[in-house]
Amino acid sequence: MPDPLEAAYQREQARLYRRPRILLFSLLALFFGGAPYYGHSIFFDATHDVTAFEWPLVISGLMLAAVAMMIYVNPDCRLSRWLQTTASVALCIGIEVLVYLGDRGAILYSPGVASTIFGSIIIFTGFFNRWIMVSCLIWFGTCAAITLTLDSSPLIGLRLFGVGLSATTYLLAAFMVDRNARVAWVNRRHAQLTSTVDPLTGLGTRAEFNQRYQKQFQQALRDDKPVGVMLLDLDFFKRINDRYGHLAGDRVLEAVGRLIVDRFARRPGDLRIRYGGEEILLLWYDASADAVNEEALRLLDEIRQLRVLLEINSEPLQVTASAGLICGKAGAMADSTAVLHRADELLYEAKRRGRDQLVAEHRA
Repeated sequence: MPDPLEAAYQREQARLYRRPRILLFSLLALFFGGAPYYGHSIFFDATHDVTAFEWPLVISGLMLAAVAMMIYVNPDCRLSRWLQTTASVALCIGIEVLVYLGDRGAILYSPGVASTIFGSIIIFTGFFNRWIMVSCLIWFGTCAAITLTLDSSPLIGLRLFGVGLSATTYLLAAFMVDRNARVAWVNRRHAQLTSTVDPLTGLGTRAEFNQRYQKQFQQALRDDKPVGVMLLDLDFFKRINDRYGHLAGDRVLEAVGRLIVDRFARRPGDLRIRYGGEEILLLWYDASADAVNEEALRLLDEIRQLRVLLEINSEPLQVTASAGLICGKAGAMADSTAVLHRADELLYEAKRRGRDQLVAEHRA
């Protein structure tokens, strides 16, 4: 995917896998960090001194606990993502150290348990495919080295085949999980965009309005922030449709929508909605009355300067708009529905005064 989409996908995956990663790293922290306390049940052979291996496991457990805490505090942090991936690769090596000790007879450790831990890391933590591949290669290479070094039985080939098969299975499973997650994410994003972005103008749809307008107004009430709400209507738009056809009307709407999307109400808290037909709603969040009034007048002026080319070699069409604006502290505006109704009244007042103008009302 392109870099911006990849970054958005990875951020969502980090939030989605936050709890599984916290749980997994916390359990592994207890497993490795508690080695000295349950060591008697694992380090069973008194003829082998494995004390030297206990404290590295404790340190690994503390590191894993730190990673789990960092995921809990800020899963989107670049350092957090780097530590998670590094810890996963390091765990693969650490598990193989335990397998090595088990093969030497120093501890009682099942390779099946190691394989289960490795598989849970690979499949259920949602890391990048390149790190999954690196982990699988480390897993296979380390297992193969241990097997070739310590195992002289005639079944060595069968064991190597089993290790390679498990690594390949984990790699394919992780790849399919990631692929399906990407397809589902793209489908969700496409559905979200098609439901909240008008394909003709690029403005938000009524679905976007229904989702965000009330929330933004309530947020302004809680934070005691000023807002500005404007309803804008293109003048004599029906005449354009009747005289030049609906395709000409679509071109006018497209030009006006592109102008607004590119230049007006572009902050994250602002709204730009195709409210209905040729009617457009804009909401400015946390903007002073003077700033909102100035931007509204500038928008009408730039619409006035638009020249929409309907056909090749035809005379460009000039467009004008009328608008009603109400702005001020959200607490002084009763409720969001009343604000919308008042903006609509101001819009029709602008039409009664001759169109191509703004009628504004400021509330302290």
